[in-house]
Amino acid sequence: MATYTLAATGNWNASATWGTASGFPIAGDTAIITGAFNLTVNVASACTTVTFTNYTGTMTGTFGLTISGNVTFTGTNTATIIVGAASSCSALDFTNFTGTLRLNSTLTVSGNLTFVDGFTNTSTSGTPTLAKTAGGTITVPATGYTWPHSISVAGGSTYTLSGGDLTIQNTLSTVTSSATINGTGLTINLKSAIASAGNIAGTIKIKFTISGGQWAGQLANDNVEIAIAATTTPDLTWTSASKTNGTLTYISGNMGTQTFTTRGIVTFIGIGSITFSSLTVVGVGATAPQLTADGNINATTFTATALSINGVTTLISSTAANYVIYCSNLAYLGTLTATSGLYSIVMNGTGTITPNSADTRNLLNIDLTFNSTGTITNQTFYIIIARNITHISGEVTANWNGGPGLYVNNTASVIDTSNIEWGSARFVAVGTSPVDFILASNLRVKNFSVTNAPNSGIARFRNSGGDIYVSGNISFENSNAGLAVLATPLSGVTATIYVIGSGTITQTGGINAAFNNLGVNIPMVIDTPGKYILRSTIADFATTIYDNAFFKAGIFTLLRGTVEVDRDTKFVNGVAFGGSSTGTSTFTNLHRIPFKLVYLLGGSTVTMNEFFCGEPGEYCIVASTTTTNATVTMTDSFEKFARWVLPSNVTITQRGQVKLLSTKGNRDRTNIGFSYFEGTPYGLAKNNPITYQNTISYGILDNPADPNFF
Repeated sequence: MATYTLAATGNWNASATWGTASGFPIAGDTAIITGAFNLTVNVASACTTVTFTNYTGTMTGTFGLTISGNVTFTGTNTATIIVGAASSCSALDFTNFTGTLRLNSTLTVSGNLTFVDGFTNTSTSGTPTLAKTAGGTITVPATGYTWPHSISVAGGSTYTLSGGDLTIQNTLSTVTSSATINGTGLTINLKSAIASAGNIAGTIKIKFTISGGQWAGQLANDNVEIAIAATTTPDLTWTSASKTNGTLTYISGNMGTQTFTTRGIVTFIGIGSITFSSLTVVGVGATAPQLTADGNINATTFTATALSINGVTTLISSTAANYVIYCSNLAYLGTLTATSGLYSIVMNGTGTITPNSADTRNLLNIDLTFNSTGTITNQTFYIIIARNITHISGEVTANWNGGPGLYVNNTASVIDTSNIEWGSARFVAVGTSPVDFILASNLRVKNFSVTNAPNSGIARFRNSGGDIYVSGNISFENSNAGLAVLATPLSGVTATIYVIGSGTITQTGGINAAFNNLGVNIPMVIDTPGKYILRSTIADFATTIYDNAFFKAGIFTLLRGTVEVDRDTKFVNGVAFGGSSTGTSTFTNLHRIPFKLVYLLGGSTVTMNEFFCGEPGEYCIVASTTTTNATVTMTDSFEKFARWVLPSNVTITQRGQVKLLSTKGNRDRTNIGFSYFEGTPYGLAKNNPITYQNTISYGILDNPADPNFF
């Protein structure tokens, strides 16, 4: 290994240039470049190290120089160094260099790299790139340093920025795979573009600061910032590969209408509004990406995707204003949530909304509004929402044939979708605290269900401008802990279910004697040209007959239509939430429904226009739930006739108003106020009470002399 010192102007491979009779630096040798001589790399050359010592000349060439060791400067160096072909070295330290570096090709540095102020860095041709490989430290003055060319970092390595911020006027890119750049508290300012073959990760902040740049690649850094003086044209162009796994802070700049993906926290500050053609937010594992903004976000497509049930996306407003994400297409395969009242989504174009039914915890916990001049199509699954949903304009196709539609998940929500015909609407109420579902307009749905699975639940429906219209099936589904559908919301008027089609009205689930709130207490009106079947799959009423009612309290009205009852279905009424003995229930035209078994809450009062009836060969048992009589009051003073019915512990308020076609053997002396009649042996009852009498000739007590009155 020899040491060669520059001694004259000439070519690298000329011995005279190095002041020797023969020989010039080759691999394994040391080259010392000094003086005012000019040196030309005229052939592909190599050496071990290069030291510039008080060099004032010009070093140039059109061939590469491979230096296996370090490049250093000592003394005062004002030379011009031109890299005309791809060259490389290990460590490169610009300390003591105050001349001009003209990079017209790629300079590869595999070791540590040290930048200093005081030298001129230019390029006159080619693609000037500083290629950093194999990791190491990049040292920058505390006041920062601007590199006017591109910098690439090789994948699979970790780099550390030290000292100050680094500004790159051209492209920052990765080669072959992901790379890590660390530097807590420091920033790489990008003036042009980033193009990554893999992730750029690490603690360093990546900041876009100049107009006309392009982001093509993935950043996994903890902190990415965009702060560009906004213009009328896109300042930063996104591509389909644009994404970040860390925190992206958007301060200013026109982003155009490109595609962007984030797997981290995105903050938009001072934007007024920002437009994307596609904005994708991805949660991975337990990671919880967030979008924080103080302005509107416009996206033709907004997608929030979670790859696991723990992956969620949170939208947070940085101020108290209610900002909006505008989009035409919305896909949420995970949970999308927002700070209450501070963010909402408006679908304002023609597109699709695509939920994921794989897990009902993947939901829209954010206000959703349809305000479009086009058509929005609901794809395949339920729109699962835990907040408010509003329809203003536009057609929303919601699978009217009974498929998935609206799923409101266990949160007080305002539903305002009167112009949408939902294929189905499912409401979930879980827990001991009541959940109020507020109807700002009519809810029109084919199949309607309320469930509390997997726990106990209390659902309340408030008419704040609308009721529920069902043309198909109705289902009240409870777990073993019980479900209450209450007639009294937190405030306001109770919504009414209007049954207007054909299908079944079903209660399913188990029994829990300790939970006495099970039952349907919401007003229900059947007004249909079709036919409905009342069905209950509760198997055992032995211990909690009233508490597990098919219909527990409130108003049940049959105006029109055919209603049948499954043989084993029990119809049980009450008067208030929890089985209170205060208040009343009102039943209209239930004599047209051939019930098999009716329980009236002991001590309660029921208002009816006609008494219950059975059917030939199928007597309807009407009994109090206790030994205390239940009271029935008629809505008018006309005589009522009931057939094929066996009451027990029932009191008629206006004695004798209800006439039962029965036999003496079926007369239960626990009843009060009924009048019995039969064809033989007595014929019609003598001294038959008329409806305006409150007493009869035989007195209040039963009189054996008149066998027709009890």
